[in-house]
Amino acid sequence: MRPSVERPRLQQVTRQEEIDPVTRHSIRMLGQERASIYKTLFLTGLRKGELASITVAQVRLDETPPCIWPRAKDEKNRRGSRIPLRHDLAVDLSNWLGEKLVMLREKRRQAGDPEPVKLPADGPLLKGPQGLVKVLNRDLALARIPKRDELGRVVDIHSFRHSFATHLSKAGGPLRTAQAALRHSGPKLTANVYTDPQLLDVSGALEALPEIPVEPVAPSVGQVATAQGRVRELAPMLAPNPGAGCLSGGKTDKSAGEKVTGQGISNAARKDNNDGGFRVVTTSDSEIQEWRPQRDLNPCRQRERLVS
Repeated sequence: MRPSVERPRLQQVTRQEEIDPVTRHSIRMLGQERASIYKTLFLTGLRKGELASITVAQVRLDETPPCIWPRAKDEKNRRGSRIPLRHDLAVDLSNWLGEKLVMLREKRRQAGDPEPVKLPADGPLLKGPQGLVKVLNRDLALARIPKRDELGRVVDIHSFRHSFATHLSKAGGPLRTAQAALRHSGPKLTANVYTDPQLLDVSGALEALPEIPVEPVAPSVGQVATAQGRVRELAPMLAPNPGAGCLSGGKTDKSAGEKVTGQGISNAARKDNNDGGFRVVTTSDSEIQEWRPQRDLNPCRQRERLVS
């Protein structure tokens, strides 16, 4: 007998125009519901089981701000928390509930039943599929999002809750606010487990610190010019004269053992002597002193003698 060869089956591709309007609308509704599930998980931090338990009556879109009131028995902490909704999410959920009401009325009309005025209060807000994890995996593959990144982190349903906590911290919200939004009993779980530090803007936080100016090592052109001008002003007073010795304004000349009056020297009219020294003629607020060098004309190496 000849071995049987299994031939691949050819999938029939259905064009969009071949789909009837009712089926096409159902497909669009399914996609809208799927997107609403992912967005609600991301912007509320609800767990998968908690979101599945939310009914139409627990969605308070007419309050300020709009919110969701889960039942205490459906929460993990059993407290019955109030979960606020962001404005755009509240608008999306309102549109979704309106589409559900239109679709329910159409079904009742086709069945010959009276059309409802509003949705049943105990009806689910978002009817997530039983195999939501597998549905998410298919959606990730279709969107070309890897299931596991290069650091080994996995994208699953609970990742939306971690992303919610991380983006709250990244937006600059206080840790206590993030803890309350996640309904944690303590801040350590919020900060150490649910917040990814690699996604936080640490560099931006450093830029918000106050500036500490530090003077440059190399002076600028203007600073050099200013420094040179000061040197020229101080040179006649501080620079040593070959016949006069090393004079220090307002300080004590330890080599001579006498105090040198800087103000008298700076205001003096100098007159050279025949022996290479000079006589200081000061103003009335200082004494008249005459400096006479010794034989060694290098005053920086030898001690000078003060003759009054």
